[in-house]
Amino acid sequence: MGTRITRRRDAIRDVANALAEERIEAYYQPIVTLDTNEIVGLKALYRMRTIDGEMVPAQAFREATTDAHVAVG
Repeated sequence: MGTRITRRRDAIRDVANALAEERIEAYYQPIVTLDTNEIVGLKALYRMRTIDGEMVPAQAFREATTDAHVAVG
């Protein structure tokens, strides 16, 4: 349990820092109808860039975004 709490705390800190440093990036994926190939919308995919430049998928930091302090930031 202590490890889980530590991971959550670290994830919240990392996301808060990334938001403050503008290291959360949005990538837009088109939504296309198969029969006409028409673009009917976009899906936003978020990634967090680490200080080292590595891209972290949203699933890795999703739980941290439920923290009230991060959500307000």
